[in-house]
Amino acid sequence: MDELVAPPFEMHEDWTLAQYRGFLRSWSGTQRLIAARGEEPILAFERELASAWGGTPRRQVTWPLFLRVGEIR
Repeated sequence: MDELVAPPFEMHEDWTLAQYRGFLRSWSGTQRLIAARGEEPILAFERELASAWGGTPRRQVTWPLFLRVGEIR
């Protein structure tokens, strides 16, 4: 298989702070932290995140997407 160079891709969403917090809480690593140490480390992070987020109702969240593609000959 010959590997091809994929163009850069990004995914963009306009999210509220609550949506972003929900996304971060969906991570398995976040759930393991809560199970190991309780919810306080996450709540402390969420307070800092809210402070940095400011009064803006929505912000654009961007994820780079990486592809590994090839052509079978």
